Amino acid sequence: MSTDGWLMVQTRSKKRQRRSGSDDLDSSPRSTGEVAMADKSLLDELKATIETALQPVHEKLKDMATARDVQSLRQDLERVLHRQGELETRMDRVEGKIQSMEETPLPPKSVSNSINALEQYTRRNSLRIRGIPEVDRKTGEMCIHKVVNFCRIKLGLDLQPECIDRAHRVGRKENATAQRVMLVKFVSWQDRDRVFRARSKLKGKRDDQDKPLLILADLTRENMRIFSAALSAKNRGRIKDTWVNANCRIMIILTDNTRKNIDCVEDLS
Repeated sequence: MSTDGWLMVQTRSKKRQRRSGSDDLDSSPRSTGEVAMADKSLLDELKATIETALQPVHEKLKDMATARDVQSLRQDLERVLHRQGELETRMDRVEGKIQSMEETPLPPKSVSNSINALEQYTRRNSLRIRGIPEVDRKTGEMCIHKVVNFCRIKLGLDLQPECIDRAHRVGRKENATAQRVMLVKFVSWQDRDRVFRARSKLKGKRDDQDKPLLILADLTRENMRIFSAALSAKNRGRIKDTWVNANCRIMIILTDNTRKNIDCVEDLS
C-alpha cells in the first residue's frame, strides 16, 4: 500500500471513532434515566416487601400487649373477688351476731341501767364541792391548792396535794361574782371517801354569798334525774327520806320505814 492509501485509511478510521464516540455520548442520558427508574422501582418493591414481612410482627406485638392487659385485668379481678369473698364472710358473721341478739334481746331498761351504772363507776373517785371562792388565776395547780385549803379549814382534814388527781370548775359562770362548782378527782377512793364522809361538818355553814357549802357525789345525768325525782317524792310525802351514799347509790326510806336502793324513777312507784 502506498503512503497516500495508508493515510486515507487512517483518516476514515478516526472519523468512525469520532462518530462512535458521539453515538455513545448521545446514548448516555437515556441509560442514566433508565437506571434511576429501575432503582426507584426496586426501592418501592423492597419497601413493600419489608412492610409485608413486618406486618405479622406488628400484629404479634399488638396481640402480646393485649394479652398483657388482659392478664393484668384478670389479676385485678381475682384480687377484687378475693376481697369480696372476705367481706361477705365477715358480713355473714355480723349478720349472725345481729340475728342472735335479736333472738335473745335484753330488756331496754336493763341495758340503760347497765350503761348508767358503768358510767357512774368511772366517777367513783370524784366529788363536787360548792363554796370554794373563784380566783382570776384558774390553773389546775391553783384549783388543787384551793381544794386542799378548803378541806383543811372547813373539814379539818390534812389532805395533801398529791392525793388529788385533778380539779377544775364546771358549768357556766353566770356573773362576775358567781362561784362555780369545783369538780375534784382523787387519786384513791379512800381519800375521796374521807372527804365525802366529813361533809356533815359543813351543815349550817355558808359561803360569802350566803349560799350553803356542799360536798356532793359526782352523779351521772340519769342518776341526777332519779335523785331529783326522789327529792320531789319526799317533798310530796310519798317517801320519808332520800340520800346518796358513799358508793353513789341513791337510797330511799319508804313510808313503812323500809330502806332500799333505787336504779330508776319507776322504783319510786
